[in-house]
Amino acid sequence: MFYLTTLPMFYIIIMKNGNETMKKTKNDLNLLIIFMLIAIIFMVCGIFLSAKNKKYVSNGIKTEATITRLEYDDESDEQKVYVKFHADGVTYEGKLDAYSSFMHEGDTIAIYYMPDNPNDFSCGKMNSLPPLLCFSAAIILFAASAVIMYGKLRKLSGKTLIKNGNKITATINYVEVNDKTKVLEKMPATLYCIDDNHNVYSVKFLMANDEDYKNGDKIDVYTDKNNSEKYFIDREKYLSDNRNN
Repeated sequence: MFYLTTLPMFYIIIMKNGNETMKKTKNDLNLLIIFMLIAIIFMVCGIFLSAKNKKYVSNGIKTEATITRLEYDDESDEQKVYVKFHADGVTYEGKLDAYSSFMHEGDTIAIYYMPDNPNDFSCGKMNSLPPLLCFSAAIILFAASAVIMYGKLRKLSGKTLIKNGNKITATINYVEVNDKTKVLEKMPATLYCIDDNHNVYSVKFLMANDEDYKNGDKIDVYTDKNNSEKYFIDREKYLSDNRNN
């Protein structure tokens, strides 16, 4: 029986100096690798379980089985379900490969058994939940990995603009925050700022709970010398200056 008992825990570490920033960068990379590996594991498990279920549904013989008893195993923390059914005039009994709180002794459920070995049986379609959970977890982790990767690429682009671009001092206009959604314990947000020539700059990001942007504050913006539509809003320096003040 398959159990999905744990999900990754996500922790946000706030760094306050240069050395800690380097640690944060390393932690982000480690987190990205861990997320990708766990996502791949979930995906492989989902494919394996889905193929197993399909084997029984496609090649097995469907019949009705009766639940004979329910047993709870303290050592494995597992609820065991035993059923019996008839195949070719012979009665077979064994442990079911799934459990639901709706199951009770004496209930009948549909199972699939292999024609060459009736002792090899499964709930079949009822076991579709574990692979679905695996695929869902994999998608969430891949999405989280994409968010981390996007942030890393944007920082690299920002470093290039800080080094080679034009520096502009803009004024924070306002920040839109979607406080009903959280990704990695952060809220999706968009920061808008404007320069003296009334050019508006914006950036979408994930905002931590301790980040504070005040309307009217100054913030540095770096633009590409050849393309003013390519720019980088230096949120990290703004937050660092505010924490140090």
